[in-house]
Amino acid sequence: MTAGNGTSAFGLDDVLGLRFVAAADLSPDGRRVVYAVTRADVEAERDRVALHLLDVETGASRQLTAGAGSDSSPAWSPDGSLIAFVSDRAGAPQVFLISPDGGEARQLTELEKGVAGTPAWSPDGTKLAFSALGPGERRDPARPYRVTRRAYRFDPMGYIADGLVDIHVVDVAGGEPKRLTDDDMVNGEPRWAPDGSAIVYLAGAGATGPLLSNRLRVVDLDGRVRDVDLPESLISGAAFAPDGRLAVLLGLRNDRPIGTRADLFVVDLATGSGEPRTTAFDLGLGGGLQPDFVAPATLPALGVTAAGEALATVQVGGRVSVWAFSLSGPEQAREVIAGDRHVRPMRLRGDRLLFHASSIAEPGDLHLAELGGAERRLTELNADLLRDRALPIVEHLSFSGADGTPVEGWFLRPAGREGRAPTVLYIHGGPHSGFGHI
Repeated sequence: MTAGNGTSAFGLDDVLGLRFVAAADLSPDGRRVVYAVTRADVEAERDRVALHLLDVETGASRQLTAGAGSDSSPAWSPDGSLIAFVSDRAGAPQVFLISPDGGEARQLTELEKGVAGTPAWSPDGTKLAFSALGPGERRDPARPYRVTRRAYRFDPMGYIADGLVDIHVVDVAGGEPKRLTDDDMVNGEPRWAPDGSAIVYLAGAGATGPLLSNRLRVVDLDGRVRDVDLPESLISGAAFAPDGRLAVLLGLRNDRPIGTRADLFVVDLATGSGEPRTTAFDLGLGGGLQPDFVAPATLPALGVTAAGEALATVQVGGRVSVWAFSLSGPEQAREVIAGDRHVRPMRLRGDRLLFHASSIAEPGDLHLAELGGAERRLTELNADLLRDRALPIVEHLSFSGADGTPVEGWFLRPAGREGRAPTVLYIHGGPHSGFGHI
């Protein structure tokens, strides 16, 4: 899509006409993609999210759910016969199952307060792990509230005590979910151990610790919980390697200055030993950019190839690409998905990587790459709208800061406008994020 081809100016009403990828997953055989598309329902003043199914080989796409409410967070079963997703069609968000061949969705959970996040399939496909609010009455916001946490409120969660979630497991065949954790943490992003005996998850927002920090924990199916011994940090990704070890991405480490890049560790859960794998890497590992649109969920944020390399994002200035890091032997790193854009890995299946890419001139679409080989674009969600719009001309700026640090900027010149024009200066100084190709 090329900026400036159309004749009509891009207006405020067009913003509400844009569609965005909210989440996506690649089928186990790498042949199909299920993805959630969000659109604005102007009359109802809310977003609608529907699931779509795309055939990778033919490019054919069809809508899988009606999207009368929000149908999102899709996840393929290990054998590819079912898709789990979260929907608010029954009120509070619940887990549903649907066949990729169509038909009615089956509701799997009926929790009063609903579920949160993306459900995770057990390796044998018989169970799903997910996060959900704990039991008990909701706090009455009209009544006095006693603060007992070091950090008690956070955007967009609101009061943290109202958003504490625990790890649950439910049989795909049906039945009551089993609650595995019970504490005062926000427990989420469950990942099954390869043998299905336990679940690795992130526990954050503790009552006494730093807010921007979490812990890596393991819980077995009997509810026994243990911590994984890693430096205190904001863990932003975890994925199992073929040898059973766990690759973990540690950002915002509390033992390092603010704004320091993340670190990649590989952990042996049996012994508890951890090995750093990026001691010599000096780029922005784990970095990202400040979104100005509906950013897609990118779980799992970390993937491991069959050859034992971990894939993670790296920010360099206003671009974010994907790099592969060795998990054994000498430390090695190589860029595998590049370009002047912001890349978000969505799912790795074998050597096929599903990812979302956006740039200043494009809101973002899904792409598929063979690692070390060809790449292709799978969706063009806003092609019809943008084809007839005259988009701003993007000019890249580069200059040195007061201390010599290189600084990037972008000037968006209104289409058809020459010379001086009213200008808005929009700055993000970091260090946690920045502006760029997004």
